[in-house]
Amino acid sequence: MDVKNVLAAENEEDFQKIPYKAYPKRWYILALFTLVSFAQSAIWMTFSAIPEATHSYFPGADDTVITILLAWGPILFFPATVAVMWMDAYFAKFRYCMLVAASFPALGSIVRLIPCLFSNREGVTPLIFLHFGQILNGIAGPYVMSTTSRLSLLWFPPGERTFSTATATLANQLGCCIGYLVEPMVVAQGSSLPGLLIFEAGLACTLAVATWIHFPSAPPSPPSQGATQTVPQTTRELLSSMAACLRSPSFVAVVCLGGIAPGVFAAWSGTLPLALAQLDYGPQVAGLLSFAANLASIGAGILLGWLGDHCFRRRFKWLIFGCLLLDMAAFVWVTLSFPLGAAPASVLPHPLGAVFVAVVLAGLFNGAPNPLFYELAAEMTFPVSASTSAGLLTFVLNGACLVELLLSASLSPAYIHLVMTAAVALCALLMLLTREWYRRSDFEAGLLAPVPQAREQVPLLGGVSASAGPEAAASSIQ
Repeated sequence: MDVKNVLAAENEEDFQKIPYKAYPKRWYILALFTLVSFAQSAIWMTFSAIPEATHSYFPGADDTVITILLAWGPILFFPATVAVMWMDAYFAKFRYCMLVAASFPALGSIVRLIPCLFSNREGVTPLIFLHFGQILNGIAGPYVMSTTSRLSLLWFPPGERTFSTATATLANQLGCCIGYLVEPMVVAQGSSLPGLLIFEAGLACTLAVATWIHFPSAPPSPPSQGATQTVPQTTRELLSSMAACLRSPSFVAVVCLGGIAPGVFAAWSGTLPLALAQLDYGPQVAGLLSFAANLASIGAGILLGWLGDHCFRRRFKWLIFGCLLLDMAAFVWVTLSFPLGAAPASVLPHPLGAVFVAVVLAGLFNGAPNPLFYELAAEMTFPVSASTSAGLLTFVLNGACLVELLLSASLSPAYIHLVMTAAVALCALLMLLTREWYRRSDFEAGLLAPVPQAREQVPLLGGVSASAGPEAAASSIQ
């Protein structure tokens, strides 16, 4: 029985006969999605990682231009996220989202190559192409950041979903992490910049071709009963689903926690070189520390994804709470290792080894629970599309990152550590007060009755009539 027949199931007995199956192809799908997300992120921060080489090759690209080239990502994030949620809800075809995610970075990277053909790269004209290329790539960001839980639900069985979400979610962060470390080594001077742009364009185009050739929306048979609950929604139904999600205090808390903690950390890590300058450590040390912290964050996130699948199923709250407490302790250590305000010295000694350990631990415990937020949000709002819950979460993440960047522009680096510590402490407190529930797992365990999935019919959740429509089912969210 393929997915089309799943949607045509007429009663609970039909659902019991569905041959749920996890296909080996799921690992290819995850690998391709991960590479697309990695490439999108690496292309996004190309010029910020090598500002001197960029200015040398494109004389008009001063620090302000380079900042704007980077800013196109968060600027376009909000409208593009709305487009992702609408596309996934209206068409219910994951392939469509993936084609956008793979094609736009490829087009953007090609556009960025055009000014390399100019004999005179001074003036505004070359910069127009760079901006347009960054805009195209920035549009793809939400398509790989807001769809990770959706990918896991469609392709992976319950025992592998959190690990899959962790891998897909953290691939975007890995692109930045590797880019900031490797690109300055590869592009030592401006004349080497075209080679990097050609490589990135080749990588993006290869991934786009692979996606167009073969990236199905779903496997022939679903991996779990939860994956059968996919139904197109009208725009009105999508808005009703979003409103229902936002009426749940616990869901709002999870979304805020999942956005604030990593969002503020992303901005904080960007200000780390300025803070380290207070301790007389140069940019090379800052780059190494930032790379180590982000790498620890990624590794811990993937590990906790595995633990969430095998050891802490239906207990995400306490796993997240423990990580936030340890993260708060690590940031207290970081804060006390730097001068506070106008104080000439730090409270704690700050040899490089101690600072390195403190920063790495802060990154490790901050990144570890990130995938759990996406999965918990999807569990709490089922049968609302996982792209909708993840889209709302990434909205908050992007907003928190922007707020922290604005604060870092107006506050001393010493106070930024205090802001980060306070943000993590607030998140830990909110997590303690948050109630968790697992609607999707209950549905798959038979605790919630499966019913047909036609546009007029939705799962019988919370006593909602099967013919009430998707928006009525969404309104039953606690």
